[in-house]
Formats: sequence, C-alpha cells, structure tokens
Amino acid sequence: MEETMKNEASPSALEAEKVTTPSAEAAFLTVKFNKELFDLDRDEAIALAQKGMKYDRIYEDYERLKTAKPLPDISEFCEEFPELSSPERLPEKVRTAAENSHRGLLFEFLLHTCRENRAAAAEAENQAFAANASVGSLSTDDREDPTTAEFLRGVWGR
Repeated sequence: MEETMKNEASPSALEAEKVTTPSAEAAFLTVKFNKELFDLDRDEAIALAQKGMKYDRIYEDYERLKTAKPLPDISEFCEEFPELSSPERLPEKVRTAAENSHRGLLFEFLLHTCRENRAAAAEAENQAFAANASVGSLSTDDREDPTTAEFLRGVWGR
C-alpha cells in the first residue's frame, strides 16, 4: 500500500514540477514585489530596469511636485483674464503670494496690478511737477555790485 501511495504521489509531484519548470526556464529574472514573486522574461526585465533608471533621474522633481501646492482658482482667473491663460505668464511675485497666502490668485493679481498703477501714477505726477517747477535763480552770486546798481538807477531812473 505504501508503494501505491508513493506511485500515486510521484506522478502528481512530477506534474507539479513539469508545470513550474517550463516557466522557470522561460523566466530570465524572478522579482519580488509587494510580497509576490514575478517571473520576467528578458524583455520585461529590460523595460522595468529602464523605468527604474528613469525614476532615479526624476525622483527629486517628483518629490518636489508631490509636496507643491497647486495654484488656487486658476479657472476663475482665466475667465477674468483670458490673455493670461497660464500661470507662467503671471509675475513671479503674484504666484508666490497666491501660494503663500489664503487669498486667491485673482485677488493677488488685482492687488499687484493696483500697486503697479499707483506707482506709475505717482511717477507721472512727480515728472509733471518736475517739468513745471521753477529752475530758480540762475546767478551764482545774489549780491549786487554797487557800481552796477548805481548805473542801473541812472539809466532806468530808479
């Protein structure tokens, strides 16, 4: 009876070996991922190795982008200002202020524009004032020469 069990057990064990052996022969590399083993052929191993090398190259950018806050209310902003349809066209100060504050991108852009307009108006006012301002006395000496004063009194009758 033991012999019969051995004979019965042997064919099933051989079948199991036959099933695993061809896949093991076809497998170029066995990889463990998420607690599972995967048999990869040569082409799959090359593709995954290349993806891993690309990941190493972009890892820093990936981490930076993963932690970066998206710009708020960009759709509302684009509706109001279609000529500035992408955040890259905005001044850096506006983007930074929108990211760091609780106020939105639209508010920060309008605040920036208002400040620029005020500065431009103040500059224009200063230039207009400077253009209308008196140059003042052109002489370097304010004292009159007594001889000249006497001459002018005689000529003009002062």
